[in-house]
Amino acid sequence: VPHYAEAGAFLAELYIRLGRTPAASGLIGEMLERRPDFTPLYYIQGQIYLNENQLRSSIDSFENYIATNHVQHRLAMERELRVDLRNGFSVLAAQVNRRLTLIEEPRFGLITRGLWGFMTNGLDGLMTGPPVDSEAYRILGLLYLQKKRYDLAKEHLLNAIEVAPNRSGTWNDIGVVHALSGDVDAARKAIDRALEVDKKSEILLINSANLDVLDRRWSTAVKKFQASLMSNPNGSYSRSMLEVISGGHVERAVSMAVQNMKIFPITITLPITRFGMGSLNTTDMPTRQI
Repeated sequence: VPHYAEAGAFLAELYIRLGRTPAASGLIGEMLERRPDFTPLYYIQGQIYLNENQLRSSIDSFENYIATNHVQHRLAMERELRVDLRNGFSVLAAQVNRRLTLIEEPRFGLITRGLWGFMTNGLDGLMTGPPVDSEAYRILGLLYLQKKRYDLAKEHLLNAIEVAPNRSGTWNDIGVVHALSGDVDAARKAIDRALEVDKKSEILLINSANLDVLDRRWSTAVKKFQASLMSNPNGSYSRSMLEVISGGHVERAVSMAVQNMKIFPITITLPITRFGMGSLNTTDMPTRQI
């Protein structure tokens, strides 16, 4: 069947939308035995595991997704070169050939539009377009953060930033990783970069204030906690910190700051139908363990 994996992936997502997740998981497993090269299968599988809080299995799926894409990315470009040469598009062919010459192994060979078309064989109307590439790296980074594998968390989050450099949430993520691994200066630079994109974010203001607490910059921390309450007047953490700081409980404030670096939620979205499975609450992720 020419489009077995493509149609099967679509069917698996329909199962999920109908609440038949076990049937979807079984179908994905069956298809991966026959088409281990079809990258969207790993993406769907990773999202299923993530939604079920099977975090170790989710890591494996997203790692497989990235590894498979490294291979498929080159194949897609080689196919694009053949098509351009066949159609007489010499300028486009030269551009593709130059990219092939420069790229030994794509640093982030996730699903680009060209690769998505290659993987789906151009099934118009069935596939809507490539998933958000940076999200796969972000998810992996945050899952490794939970395992306190800060080196791997940084690696994947840096890739996510390089793919999509203007996402405040990812800059915040890597800032939290730096903070938890003891590099407060690097954490501050990352979170300041996030605040350039979103100046009124409660999470960003709280994290920036927490860093000020770690540096004993009390007046600056107070201003930022107060600013966060402008974004969310019901913010219990900011109110608690203001009370602790005003009471002079320095060590308690520092302890609270370390334990309350915040992460934006992960939105779980299937790649083909764009069906939203909900959000994984990552607010307390740094203090949780898999």
